[in-house]
Amino acid sequence: MKRILLLSLLLLSVVFTLFSVNHLDVMTTITGEFDGSKMGASVVSLDFNGDGIKDLVVLEAGWNPTGVFDASAQYGKLLFYMGGQL
Repeated sequence: MKRILLLSLLLLSVVFTLFSVNHLDVMTTITGEFDGSKMGASVVSLDFNGDGIKDLVVLEAGWNPTGVFDASAQYGKLLFYMGGQL
């Protein structure tokens, strides 16, 4: 009996997962400076400046000062987006 119950719960979770749809609208899109800059390679949200409002810190791992993708370049860039009141 327990086996049938577990299998039916597993089947229901798979069915509901397959048919779930995200109905959230995109509020904004942030892109890197050039193709291959790997914008968003790492993203963290924290209160960086101590004002009580979360800020966004984004790593652009493939960025380099020439502005052209170069796989051998050992640069990167941190971007800080300070949060604020709406």
